[in-house]
Amino acid sequence: FLPGDPEISIVSWTYDGIVEIHGRRYELLDNGLEIFLLNGKTHFFSFRNTRERKKVHQLLLSHKLPNFVDYEDEARGSFLKYSVTQKWQEGLMTNFQYLIHLNKMAGRTFNDLMQYPVFPFTVADYKSEKLSLDNPRTFRDFAKPISVQDETKVEKFLTNYKFLEDEYFRASDEERGVSVSLPYHYGSHYSNSGIVLHYLVRVFPYTKMFLDYQDQHFDVPDRTFHNLESTWRLVSSESPSDVKEMIPEFYYLPEFLVNSEGLS
Repeated sequence: FLPGDPEISIVSWTYDGIVEIHGRRYELLDNGLEIFLLNGKTHFFSFRNTRERKKVHQLLLSHKLPNFVDYEDEARGSFLKYSVTQKWQEGLMTNFQYLIHLNKMAGRTFNDLMQYPVFPFTVADYKSEKLSLDNPRTFRDFAKPISVQDETKVEKFLTNYKFLEDEYFRASDEERGVSVSLPYHYGSHYSNSGIVLHYLVRVFPYTKMFLDYQDQHFDVPDRTFHNLESTWRLVSSESPSDVKEMIPEFYYLPEFLVNSEGLS
C-alpha cells in the first residue's frame, strides 16, 4: 500500500513469524518492501520513496527475529552448506524450485506485474500428439533467446541494431536521448504487466486488471491468448516484436487455460 491511501487494510504479524525481508522495486521504482512469513504468506508494501522504505526495513531488522533467514547468504552457500545452484545440480531441488529462487534473487515477485516471475518456453513442438523426449527438436534451444529460435530472424535483429547504431552516431548531441535512442536489438520485452495479463485474462482478479488495462474491453479474439502453438510460432519465428517468455502458472496452474467463468 501507499501511505495515505484511503483503501488501506491493516495487517499484523508477530516478529517470530518473519522469515525473509527483501527490498523490491514497485512499478520500476526502488520503493518496495516484501516480507515473507513463516505461514507461507507474503506482504508487499510500496512507499513514497527509497528513503522511507529503507527506514522501515532497518526498523524491522533492529528487532529480534528468531526465524529470520539471510536469504542471500543461504542462496550463496558456504564451505559447510550447498548453495541454491549446488542443491539443484545435486538433485536436491526441482527445476521449478530453482527457477523460483532465481526469480526471487533477481527481485521478481508475484506481487508486482511489472516484476512478475519469468519462466522459459521449454517445448518447441506443439503439433505432435505425443512428444519424443529423445529428440532435441522437441525442445527450444536454451543457448539462444526466445526471439532467435529461428535462424532466419538473427540477421533481421542484427540489421535493425546496425541501422539504429548508424542513426545514433549520425545524430547530434542534442538529438541523442531525445529523438534518437541508443541502438537495441529488441523493441519489446520478454516480460511486463501486459504479457502477464495476456496470459491470465481468464482468471480473477486478473480479468478485472486486464479490462482496466484495455479500457474496459477484451481484446479482439485473434489477439487474445487462445492457442499455445500459435503463441510459440509468433515468439520464436514469425513476429519481429513479440519476444515474450512464459509465466510460472504454465507449470502448476492449468485452470488458467480454461474459460471457466464463461467470459466473452
